[in-house]
Amino acid sequence: MRSDFIRRIISGFKRTGSMLKLSLFIILAASLILTGCSDDKDNDDKEDTEKVETQKKDSGSESEKDKKDRYIVGKGIREDDIENFYFTYDSSAYPPCFQRYVLYVEDGRHMFHHEKREGDAWPLTEEYITVEGTFELSDEQWDKCFELLKGGKVQKRPDDVTDSGDGGPFLFLYWTGDKDKYQVFSFESYQKQKEYEELCIELSESE
Repeated sequence: MRSDFIRRIISGFKRTGSMLKLSLFIILAASLILTGCSDDKDNDDKEDTEKVETQKKDSGSESEKDKKDRYIVGKGIREDDIENFYFTYDSSAYPPCFQRYVLYVEDGRHMFHHEKREGDAWPLTEEYITVEGTFELSDEQWDKCFELLKGGKVQKRPDDVTDSGDGGPFLFLYWTGDKDKYQVFSFESYQKQKEYEELCIELSESE
């Protein structure tokens, strides 16, 4: 529309022969065109800025959602919040096997329990326990356990977390403030998980 308007004006100037007016108009038209381009660029910049801000908000929303779906040991869950931690292998493969290590707090003391179950039937209930032991941890032993748990995530518990078809380990952390909802634990790394299991074996054999 703007270009048609300019062509009509130029045609009128040509008929009148006014070159001065034509020159002035060309300058004016060029200014209008440049102004329009500047406005378009400003609008594009504004749209890009709005897109970036929207992406930042979306990213922030996802981050907040993640925080609501899990807790971190050592941050959202403090050391003195921990009540029980279960590390359990329970396999139905023949021969079936069951090995459990438990950290728990009793009268302010940090306790350690281990048990092994052996037999030909599955599930291996408590009547199949062949080795077990319970004792109080020293401060040094507890500190080692907690350092390996630290940084791990505790997430919502599904209907049946053990119904995965494998033998585990199945990891559950029970802590002060939880409403039987956030209990499924995962170590910060596989290396920490292996170190924790090795520490439990060492503790079991030291009794």
